[in-house]
Amino acid sequence: IGEAILVIIRVFPEIVLALILVKGFGMNAVTGVLTIGLHSIGMLGKLFAEAIDNMDKSPLEALDAVGANAWQKIRYGIIPQVAADISSITLYRFDINVRSATVLGIVGAGGLGASLILAAENWNWDILGTILLAIVVMVLLVDFVSSYLRSKLV
Repeated sequence: IGEAILVIIRVFPEIVLALILVKGFGMNAVTGVLTIGLHSIGMLGKLFAEAIDNMDKSPLEALDAVGANAWQKIRYGIIPQVAADISSITLYRFDINVRSATVLGIVGAGGLGASLILAAENWNWDILGTILLAIVVMVLLVDFVSSYLRSKLV
């Protein structure tokens, strides 16, 4: 059942999900957070499940042979094998989410994208330039930090 829910969540692209949620919650930051959060849950769930499915099963068999309970199998058999993958996937998804936040704001889900559209509509080029600069700096900073952290994990 959990896998089916994740598939249903992933069916909708973020833009479509944002438009659906804007209709229900209005044009505000909550809509953007829900859109990014729901889509991330679907994608992270799929990628985490794949990481766990592709791990080596022999440590679990060894733990089973010595009578380990379920929590011990998770702690000593699963987590050590998938921790780096899960951390890397999570950082990558965070990087994607920062970029998506701007796009979602442009389609009406709040945030910097909404401010960007408002400044453009009012022909306020100073504010528009400042917002664009803030977006570029933020994306580059997040990209740099997540790349650095991923290199330390792998």
